[in-house]
Amino acid sequence: MTVLHRNNALAASLSRERLQNYLQTVGGDLDAAIALYEKNIDVAEAFYTSLHCVEVCLRNHLNLAMTNAYGADW
Repeated sequence: MTVLHRNNALAASLSRERLQNYLQTVGGDLDAAIALYEKNIDVAEAFYTSLHCVEVCLRNHLNLAMTNAYGADW
């Protein structure tokens, strides 16, 4: 599959609406928009583990505070 076919298939699957901000950023260049979209995925992936830990800790602390304030069945 060529890059052109791959990017057209991705654009169709992801939807032009989802890619719209990326397309605007790169002046409508689909290849550059897909590359930017993929870079965004990489950045989000880099934060995933840290965000997961923050979420679990926050939920645990909220549960503890609510339990202390309102009992186990809050």
